[in-house]
Amino acid sequence: MSMTYSKPIQKILKLGEPDYLDNWPDYLEYGFNKTHIPELIQLLSSNDLWSYKDDEDAWAGVHAWRVLGQLKAEEAIEPLFNFIHRNNDEWSHSEIPRVLGMLGPSVFETSKVVLKDSSKTVWTRIVAAEVMTNIAQSHPEYRKDSIHIFGEELKNYKTNDITFNSFMISGLVNLQSYDYLKEMKEAFDARCVDEMTMGNWEDVQDELGL
Repeated sequence: MSMTYSKPIQKILKLGEPDYLDNWPDYLEYGFNKTHIPELIQLLSSNDLWSYKDDEDAWAGVHAWRVLGQLKAEEAIEPLFNFIHRNNDEWSHSEIPRVLGMLGPSVFETSKVVLKDSSKTVWTRIVAAEVMTNIAQSHPEYRKDSIHIFGEELKNYKTNDITFNSFMISGLVNLQSYDYLKEMKEAFDARCVDEMTMGNWEDVQDELGL
């Protein structure tokens, strides 16, 4: 890479493949602080850093988003969603919702916009739904808004991707909402739900205590 990075960034460029999901080190021990946020975002946005996983520094993007989460870098909200839009892989699907959740309720409004944007990839919109659900569970003042958005999106179940429908239902179930039971059942009856993701209508009823 032509760009010269600061010493903490240089350290994560050499870390290689990280442990998956849970075992995150305290990256702040490498000397990171908020002055490094622009560099970390640049690192995350560099197309060459995720394309070649055989290279040691290819994994630096994963380390970068973890650092951004630990720094609670709200500036990274849109770059993180942009990364998911560009990259369809298990690492980003699994970890970026966690990172976005670390940034606090400020991510909610951007997540709403992303979820309702049909030009975004299905998985980008699903990640937005997961983030909204997590925020609403921790901050009840966001619950009503989340339920409304999930339910209104589910009304388009016939034209939606079936996995997207599954996550709209999952959001409603996780928020213990009974507001869109009709739409949920209709989506199942029309075979417009990925039951490998969500289970069947009976499972939903059990989760809701019906």
